[in-house]
Amino acid sequence: MVSINFSTKTLMVGSFVTILIFLSGPFGYKYLGMGLQSSLIAVLIAVFSGVILSISAGLFVFKSIRNSMVLDRNLCLISLVVSLLPLTIMTPQIVAAVSVPPIHDISTDTQTPPSFVEAKISRRGAQNDSEYGNSAWPAERLAAATLSAYPELRPINSSLERSEAVEKSREVLQSMGLEIISVDFEAGRVEAVETSFWFGFKDDIVVRAREAPSGVRIDIRSKSRVGQSDLGVNAKRVSAFTKKFTSGN
Repeated sequence: MVSINFSTKTLMVGSFVTILIFLSGPFGYKYLGMGLQSSLIAVLIAVFSGVILSISAGLFVFKSIRNSMVLDRNLCLISLVVSLLPLTIMTPQIVAAVSVPPIHDISTDTQTPPSFVEAKISRRGAQNDSEYGNSAWPAERLAAATLSAYPELRPINSSLERSEAVEKSREVLQSMGLEIISVDFEAGRVEAVETSFWFGFKDDIVVRAREAPSGVRIDIRSKSRVGQSDLGVNAKRVSAFTKKFTSGN
């Protein structure tokens, strides 16, 4: 009968428990009503536990090689890889968090940003309201931070008629996988919402088309409902919209 070292069994069990704890954070928040703070703590616990387990697994791999324990070595390698999954998944988020300003409201017009209308109703009770700026980040400071961090985000100047620009905006947002919640041709406005996979976070986006001397000026605004920092997601969404709209895709 093949014998597995007790420590190896413990590492295997620990690594898979770590994955369960990691998954309980986002999916607990998304489906079970777990508080955001509790879900984030679960993720952090999983990351730190995974690092400790991976170090232990690495030591046991070295030991099993010296003792020619092939089965234990292979199982420890599996434990090492599984234990590192939470850190691997979270590393891009951690890097993004420290590389962008802790803001969650991005607009190509920082002086008169597009207003949410239908989305304003959905945002009732949300951590972040629909206004541009708050006590932590007044509008002037938010505008300065946006222009400094994302100077490439600019309005779109198009030769389309306003109604055509609104319709094209709707098509672009749909192609990006967003849920359209309002299309107002008279006001020149399209509103949509995107829900994240892991936590189910909702971000609202509004596109505004205004008459301009050579056609229309299109401004885009994207804002998260929860969290102080969006990890750069809203800026990426605005940039993706701009590229799709201007490329005609």
